[in-house]
Amino acid sequence: MIDLKKGDIVKVHLWHGVVVNLYQSEGCDEIIEVWFVKNVFKMQRTEFLPLPAEGLEPATMEGLQKEINDLMVGLHHNLEKLLATRSR
Repeated sequence: MIDLKKGDIVKVHLWHGVVVNLYQSEGCDEIIEVWFVKNVFKMQRTEFLPLPAEGLEPATMEGLQKEINDLMVGLHHNLEKLLATRSR
C-alpha cells in the first residue's frame, strides 16, 4: 500500500491523475478521490476508488504532462478532422 496525500500524482494502469481527497469510514475502509487527465478532457468529474486500488501507483509530473500533451495532440487532430468533414 502506498502512502498517499492530497495533491499527489498517481497512475492507475494507463491513466494519470491527481489525488483530490482521501476518505476513511468508521469501518476503516479507505477511498481515494482522483481527478484523471482523461476526465478533464471528457469534462467529467473526479473518480472514487477503493483502496487498495488495482494498478494504483505513484507517478511523476513528467508522466502527467506527457498524457496531457498526448491528449492535446489527439484533440487538435480530431477537431481538424471534424472541421474538414463539414458541409460547404
